[in-house]
Amino acid sequence: MVVADQNIGMGSLSKMPDDIEKGGVPLVATSLLQQRAQEVRSQRINWNSYLQSQMIDKEDFDFISKFDGADAETRRNLIAQNSLQLPKTFLNLLNQISKDATIQYLLTLLDDVLQEDKSRVEIFKEYAAKRKESVWTQLLTLLNRPVGFIMNMTARVIAKMACWSRDLMQGADLQFYLTKLKDELNEEKNEYIQSVARCLQMMLRIDEYRIAFVALDGVNSMIKVLGVKANFQIQYQLSFCLWVLTFNPTIAEKLNAYGVIPVLSDILADAQKEKVSRIILAVFRNLIEFERPREDCLTIEEESLDINLFRVRECLEKYFSYLCTAWTVKDIEILICQFRNFVN
Repeated sequence: MVVADQNIGMGSLSKMPDDIEKGGVPLVATSLLQQRAQEVRSQRINWNSYLQSQMIDKEDFDFISKFDGADAETRRNLIAQNSLQLPKTFLNLLNQISKDATIQYLLTLLDDVLQEDKSRVEIFKEYAAKRKESVWTQLLTLLNRPVGFIMNMTARVIAKMACWSRDLMQGADLQFYLTKLKDELNEEKNEYIQSVARCLQMMLRIDEYRIAFVALDGVNSMIKVLGVKANFQIQYQLSFCLWVLTFNPTIAEKLNAYGVIPVLSDILADAQKEKVSRIILAVFRNLIEFERPREDCLTIEEESLDINLFRVRECLEKYFSYLCTAWTVKDIEILICQFRNFVN
């Protein structure tokens, strides 16, 4: 099946990307969430006022006062001195403080802390385990805050914890989180839709999360967004999500029932950005590899799949010169062989 590298490069669309949010790698502010996060980082919180009003205790005050504004090395040293103080302080402050601006600041700082070192998610898991609590409870509650930035930055933090931890998110917590992401996709004129899609790009790399999202009818939500002339960035991100879904053979065999091929064919025909064309072609290639040969098609539904495969062939014929530069000769030979088997 199609396999792709970390950067989904021109000639190597052939294996699942290990991670799209590498810890320790600074982020470029391309989405509205990241642009506003830059503004939030420039703020300064008067932690002393919270101590004086007895909203936080002395231990949490001492830690956050030293931690906030410190450079990466100082943060590492503070965490090394008492690692469990990190989750204790952050979770206490998120629970005890109600002011939106401070919650936004804490979530942005937490996101930066995890981005610096992805292994820190295990410290939060360890702290919750020692208290016999779920690490998800408090964070999932923040998803219900009626402030777009808080909801979406929380969703981003949860995605990192769910993807970077040794223990996967499960059960009702996973259902609630994925349902929230799906609902945000369905929301009309959602200004944070790029951030929602980013969370899905992270989550759907993991098979257990793919299966859960498809069971919630998440594919239909993505197809609806793609079918209403989404901008090129959303086209790319949601096509990426469909691409990673195709790495599960069972899901790949069912994707055509959602109308994936016609929608992506229309986008490909008008695509102005190379990365959009590239990722859609990768989706097609994986879908073709999982479909049965023509002589096995017995039902009307399966015959309609044959028609859609011809649409894919037409798209690929249009993009033949592009393929010659984008993929290796071996890639093209494999693709031609697949089409001979399926649509000749």
